[in-house]
This record gives sequence, structure tokens and C-alpha cells, in this order.
Amino acid sequence: MSMFKKIVLTSCTVVIIVDVIGILIYGTLAVGNVNFMIGLLLMIGAAFFIIKDGHLFTGWRFSTKKRTDLEQENLPKQPGVREVGSVKNQPIKFGPSARFCLLVGGLLIVLGVGLTLI
Repeated sequence: MSMFKKIVLTSCTVVIIVDVIGILIYGTLAVGNVNFMIGLLLMIGAAFFIIKDGHLFTGWRFSTKKRTDLEQENLPKQPGVREVGSVKNQPIKFGPSARFCLLVGGLLIVLGVGLTLI
């Protein structure tokens, strides 16, 4: 079994154990709501990792302070439009962090909806 599968299975097992303990203490509705919210947070994290691994942040420049002429000359040159376009047109990659967030987040959302309906 690969290391990624072991990490996902371990985290899913921990989630289920924590849910059982939480149900005994707080009740099913509260645990279901918390699971759903954490699952949504992990889905947002997965979207960020997918966008990051797909190089969709390429070409973004955030410069807020004014620079002198000397500083302006020493700045690195911005990449060309064709370079940015060729990088952004690459296939979307699902890295291990995105897959982890999708799998565990999906499990938490399903558990959250299931526990809320009980």
C-alpha cells in the first residue's frame, strides 16, 4: 500500500473515531454540522491546490509601493503573454495535497449530511 493511501486511511479512521466520541458528548446534529463545515473548508483547500498546481496564478503581480527609477530598472522582467498563456494552457494537475483534501473533505461532507439527517 502506498504512503498516500496510508495517510488517507489513517485520517479517515481518525475522523470516524472523533465523530463517535463527539456523538456521545455533543449529539449527532452538532457533529454533523461540524463535519460539514470542515468538509467545505477542505474542498476550498482542494480548489486552491488545484489552481496552484495548474499554474493559474502565473503572471499575477502584486506591487503596492512606489519605487524609484533605480529600483524599477532592477526589477525582474515580467514574463511575456505567450509564456504565461502556454503555462496556463497545460492540463490540470491533481497533486497529492488536492487529492487528500478532496477525499477527506468528501467523506466529511457525506458524514455531515448523514449525521444531520439521522
